[in-house]
Amino acid sequence: VWASPIVFKGLVYIGVASSGQETNPSWKGELFAVNTTTGNVVWTFNTSPGSAGGAGVWGSVVVDPQLNSIYFGTSNAYGPGTDSLYSYSIISLNAKTGAMNWYYQVYNSTATGGDLDFGSTPNLFSVLISGVVHSAIGLGSKDGNYYIFDRVSGSLLETVPIGTGSDNGGIFGLAGFIYLGPNNPEIF
Repeated sequence: VWASPIVFKGLVYIGVASSGQETNPSWKGELFAVNTTTGNVVWTFNTSPGSAGGAGVWGSVVVDPQLNSIYFGTSNAYGPGTDSLYSYSIISLNAKTGAMNWYYQVYNSTATGGDLDFGSTPNLFSVLISGVVHSAIGLGSKDGNYYIFDRVSGSLLETVPIGTGSDNGGIFGLAGFIYLGPNNPEIF
């Protein structure tokens, strides 16, 4: 567990990722919804179905109470040239059931994405694009881009280049702020 759990309507959402075992396909990312009273797992979402490992959930989940939806990003698949259905993705699930609302995958393989994945917590906000106000979600990637999606449809609204990509840095989002990696933090 790499990020803070989030509580909403009697459930605790907890993402898991490997501990540096990025060559071991048996390590798979998951998101758990746990009952706050009993501690029982209510549902689980496997972010790496199939034989590839990875697609860990490094950042915290963010909740949209009006849409009864949760959002989170995933890491890369494990092993050179491998792919995983939900790696390098921003995912929206129904907060109560864990059913898929939508997902958007930026890279489809480690051959194209390497370690340039999502490792931070998304931001929720409204944005005006071409005269239309969108309920949006944004997530910074290690590839140096900040991706903005429509919260309802999952359509990509805009990709904003903020900095250069880095396997150990990139862009992070937390508590309404967007900032560049750990060595030279800049707030946007």
